[in-house]
Amino acid sequence: MNFNKTSNHKKVFVTKKEAAELLRCDQTSIDRWARAGKFPKYGIGGKILFRLSDIMDSLVKID
Repeated sequence: MNFNKTSNHKKVFVTKKEAAELLRCDQTSIDRWARAGKFPKYGIGGKILFRLSDIMDSLVKID
């Protein structure tokens, strides 16, 4: 998965596996965070997708 700084994240959707790779976590964490409302999930044709911008917006800065 390669996202450059100029890509429009509002239009980019990723699978659960790609989201887990991006955040360097297990796919069950993605499920848990979605259930907790950290970011919404979208579906089409039996596939579950996550909007990249929602995932990025859910991150918080730690000082």
